[in-house]
Amino acid sequence: MATSAAAEESLPGPVRLLLVLGVDNADKAARPAAFEQRLGMMWAFARDVRNGLDEAGSGSSSGAEGVSIDVCLSKQPYFHSKSEAIASSEFYKVEESEGTGGKGAAETEQVILVGYDTLIRILDPKYYGSSSTTASGATDAEETPLRKALDPFFKRAKLRVTARTGAEWGGKDDQSAYLQNLLNGDGLQNVGGSREWAKRIETVEGRKEGEPLVSSTLAREAAKAKDWARFGEFVSHGVKRWAEGEKLYSEDV
Repeated sequence: MATSAAAEESLPGPVRLLLVLGVDNADKAARPAAFEQRLGMMWAFARDVRNGLDEAGSGSSSGAEGVSIDVCLSKQPYFHSKSEAIASSEFYKVEESEGTGGKGAAETEQVILVGYDTLIRILDPKYYGSSSTTASGATDAEETPLRKALDPFFKRAKLRVTARTGAEWGGKDDQSAYLQNLLNGDGLQNVGGSREWAKRIETVEGRKEGEPLVSSTLAREAAKAKDWARFGEFVSHGVKRWAEGEKLYSEDV
C-alpha cells in the first residue's frame, strides 16, 4: 500500500522513508522474535519497498524511484523523543539549497505512519507524568505534561493514521467516532492536549470492507504452524523468504 500511494502522487522534493526499530518500547518487550531477527525482517521489507518503488516509478513522473529508504534502531521509547532525535540529526537536515531561503539548514518535516492503536498510546496522558483525571478540562492555553511533550512534536511532525479494526480496538464505526471527536470535538483538549494538533493528524482508509484482516498475531501464528503460504499473505515476498529460511517463530529453533 505504501508503494502505490507513493506512485500515485508527485513527491515534493527529496523524500526519505525511515523504518524505525525501537529497542526500548514503552509497552512491548522484544518477543517473540529477537532484535536481530526483527532487524533482518525490516531489511528484507526495505528491499521489497525499494523494488516496488522502482517498478512503480518506471516511466512515470511521480519521483517514486528517487525515494531513499533507511533502517535504524532507536533507544527512545516514545514517539516524541524518537522524532526529536531524528530532527536533531544532521543527516536529516534540509540543506540551504533545498528550500531554506538562505537561512541555513532546516528541520525535515516528518510524516509518521501509525495505526489507530498507536495514536491512542501517543495521546494517553499516563505516558507523560499525568492522568486523564488531572488533564481533563484543561484549557487550550494550559501547559500540561502532555502538551509540554507533544507541542514541539506536532510542530515538526504530522501523523498519518490508519484504522485498525479488531476486538481490542473496536470496529470501524467505533474508531471513526473517536477520531471525529478527537479532530473536530473536544477530545484533544479533554486529555490535556491542544485543538491545534488536529490540523497535524490525517486519517486514511485502511482495510476495506470484505478484505482479509492483516495482523502480526496472525502472521506469527502462521509461521509457528509452518504455514508459509498463509504467512506470505501478511508480509512481503522478501520477508516471507527470509523468515522461512530462518524458521522464525518456530518452537523447534
